[in-house]
Amino acid sequence: MEFHKVECPEQLERRDLKTDVVVMQLKKYIIDNELSAGAKLPTEAELSGALHVSRPAIREAMKALESLGLIMTVQGKGRFIREFNYRELIDAMTYNVQVGFKDFQEVLQVRKALEYYFIPEAMQKLTESDYRELDQVVDQMESEVKEGRSYNDIAGTHARFHQIIYRCVGNKLLDALISMFAFFQKMLDKTMDDKVLFIQEHRSMIDSLRSGDVDGMREKISRHFHDFA
Repeated sequence: MEFHKVECPEQLERRDLKTDVVVMQLKKYIIDNELSAGAKLPTEAELSGALHVSRPAIREAMKALESLGLIMTVQGKGRFIREFNYRELIDAMTYNVQVGFKDFQEVLQVRKALEYYFIPEAMQKLTESDYRELDQVVDQMESEVKEGRSYNDIAGTHARFHQIIYRCVGNKLLDALISMFAFFQKMLDKTMDDKVLFIQEHRSMIDSLRSGDVDGMREKISRHFHDFA
């Protein structure tokens, strides 16, 4: 009978600790050498010599960095620094976080602050095509509400409404946070107290955007978030 060696918790902990240390060394190496997105990393052997760490330890740390989305492996070419991707970061957070009311409120605060900041710029850049798209999304939400769908069912449509508003400012973090916010609302089973008012609020937001009423739009955003807090 063949017996397989089983590592005890202490061994696993020591190995994880060592990997964390090497990960930090690799991050420092990347920063110190000013390696940016697309830059090729040295080989395992070269990094092993530069950091005075064994090649297996370098390999484990590389796997950790790749799982974080910081580097990528191209078969036959080597490892490269990846372009930073907010959406992947947010996806990882929503997958790993133990969602609770405090988590939801913190996401809400950051998103609200960003929306407040970008409203004036969005008003300047929104086009007639954008406004038509916003009208269509509200029409879709209204149709879904009349069909008796819950907030969870229309959360994606609702998120798209807000993403269209700020799409023109090109802030990837805000776009990703809007998706994350919808995810949290689903996890916490958020509901709409007044579905008719919910639709009216969004039509009213479009009116404020069209008229360039920054203060009015901010007030509506604040009231809108309060309904879901």
